Amino acid sequence: MVGLKSATANGWPGLSSVKPPAWSQFPPFAEALVWISLSYSGFNAAVYVAGESSSPQMVRRALVTGTAVVMVMYLILNALFVCAPPAPTVSSQEDVAALAAGWLGGPSFEGFVRLVISLALLTSVLAMMMTGPRVYGKMAEDGILPKIFIIRPERVGPAVLLQMILALALIMAGNLRDLLSYLGLTLSLCAAVSVLSLFKRGSHDPITGWQALPPLLFVGSTLGSAAFLVWRDPWQALGTGVTIALGAIGHLVLGAHRKTGDLPS
Repeated sequence: MVGLKSATANGWPGLSSVKPPAWSQFPPFAEALVWISLSYSGFNAAVYVAGESSSPQMVRRALVTGTAVVMVMYLILNALFVCAPPAPTVSSQEDVAALAAGWLGGPSFEGFVRLVISLALLTSVLAMMMTGPRVYGKMAEDGILPKIFIIRPERVGPAVLLQMILALALIMAGNLRDLLSYLGLTLSLCAAVSVLSLFKRGSHDPITGWQALPPLLFVGSTLGSAAFLVWRDPWQALGTGVTIALGAIGHLVLGAHRKTGDLPS
């Protein structure tokens, strides 16, 4: 790996071109944090199958371990991608990982990294095929969706079919960049609202003092990054707004059916 030997012998070329950050660079950085949050969003997949776990301790260990592993790997890989190759090699490029790998190890290593990325994306798709329908199943159990989507050993098809239809609709709706921005913004706002629900009165013991600092810091930084993304490209908020509006309308309609007891099965 000529590039790696050169980087370790002569220093990291990417670091030599680092300039002091300016205020003009902060909005793009905040916008990128929305995409980064999408990279971290998979750690909570253990929650989706928590009801099937025989030990609550296993779920807690899975969440803590998953968060720690993703964080360490993300920081190491990005430090390598950004600091090892020269800045012009990866600047303003979408396939940063493959280009950095090509500079470090040549075309063969670049091809290997592209293969690894493809396999990683495939495993992510398979993981969501397993966990995603369980979300619809729990929503159906709570009366938010029709009962046909309840997951049973002999009937998993409706929930899986719904997952497939929604995934295909998103893929057909736009290109990869727009899809990532839409998913990042939508999931960021959902995560912020979920954490903010910790402060809801009457649901649990109130969070006070230092306990309130981490969730407030998370909510503030997440909403701030989302605001910068919308400010730089207001059209990014259109898909998120439509999604939230459809969810709110569906919740009101299905909620009315649930009260009258005529929710379809």
